Order: sequence, then structure tokens, then C-alpha cells
Amino acid sequence: MVRKTLGGALPPSVIGSKCVNTSRRLLLVTAWMLLLGCIEYFVFTHAAMVLYPGGNALNDMATGYSYWYNYYSDLGMAHAWNGAVNLLSASLFIPSVITWAILKAPFFILLPTEIFPSGWLHTLSVLSGIGEVGSSITAVGIALTPHDMMHQAHVIFVSLAIIFMGLTAISCSILLLKSSHKKVGVAFSIHAITCIMYGLVFIAPYFTSVPRFALLTAACQKIIFFTWLGSSAFLAMRFARLPSKGHAY
Repeated sequence: MVRKTLGGALPPSVIGSKCVNTSRRLLLVTAWMLLLGCIEYFVFTHAAMVLYPGGNALNDMATGYSYWYNYYSDLGMAHAWNGAVNLLSASLFIPSVITWAILKAPFFILLPTEIFPSGWLHTLSVLSGIGEVGSSITAVGIALTPHDMMHQAHVIFVSLAIIFMGLTAISCSILLLKSSHKKVGVAFSIHAITCIMYGLVFIAPYFTSVPRFALLTAACQKIIFFTWLGSSAFLAMRFARLPSKGHAY
């Protein structure tokens, strides 16, 4: 039984222990939120692909959704490339992106304090949280600005999302490689490389008129999201349980 100090207050050590336990429970909850976000995004975007009417930037008469020719953003358009109303696909894609953005950010905000409570690595981990919050905000912006209706705004949000996602990927890979979660760090390192590659491919059309860069961008987009979903789900599963007493994450 815990003895209270004079005046009925709990000892500082007990209060500190309760705060640590609360913090870890919050991290546990947000880890499950992150994992759920990865799953729902994968499931609902693929369902939206099945319902997509057809057409892409290179061939507006193409049948259905092409994994390597269509962008994710095509799923949220008001009208598909073939001119058909894109109501069913967009009604799945847009809410799934917004839900994903809401579910993924809290974990990365809480993570810095648990792994690196102080020092330059803590500062770096705060940057990863800022990057994740930024990518969540821009993801909502992407979802709410269909590129067939608000193209310029959509491109701005996509450009910012790439920057924020790259910031999170690079900082998380360094942090996790410095922690006891080196395998997850390797996964995020792969994701960081794909972010850099996608950024280069994304800006390439501004320096060349080769139309096939549109195809390359669409293909790289799938790769970057698969590496993000995989590394984030891997990380979430590592934290989706409370550590044993006296054992740090």
C-alpha cells in the first residue's frame, strides 16, 4: 500500500510513476490508432480502385483503374478521366484519406518523449512529429481539393506532403537506428530513400517534357505509400503493447 505524505498528498515518486504509466498507455492507444489507420487506408483505397470508372492521364479510354498508370489522386476526382461521374470511388477515397490523416499523427507526437526524452535526438524526434502533423494536414488538403477541379491547390498540397513525409521518414530512420528498434529503423530508411526518389521524379516533369514521367510518377507513388504503410505498421506493432514493469520501450 502506498503511504501518503503529510497533508494526504502522494509522494513525488508515485506521481512520477503514474505519469509514466499514463504516457505509455496513451502511446499504446495511439499505436493502435496508427495501425488501424494503415489498415483502413489500404482497404478503402483498394476498394475505391475497384469502383473507379476508368481512364488515366495517358489514356482516357482505359478500362478501370490501373495500378501503375493511375494516381491515388484520380480516386478523389469529381469525374474520372473517361468523363464518368466518380461518386462511388471518391466517396470511399476522400473519407479514408482524412481518417488516415487523423489516426496517424498522435503516435508520432507522443513518440519523442518515450524514446528520447532529452538531448539532440529528442529535438530530432520533435521534427519527426512536426513532419507527421504537416503531412496529415496536407493529406486532408489533398483529399478536399480534387485535382480535376482545384488542380493548382491540389499540386501545392501534394508538394508539401512530399516534403513533410520525407522529413518524418529521414528523422525517424535516424532515431530508430539509434534506439533498440533498429529493424524498424531499416524499414524507415527504405521509406526515406523512396521519398527522396519520388521527390526527384515528381519535379522531373518541370525540367523535361517527356510524357512518360507521368507514368513513372504514378508508379513511384505506389512504392512510396507501400513503404510508408509497411514501416508505420511495423513501428505501430512494436509499440502496440505495454512494456513489462521496469522495462523501457
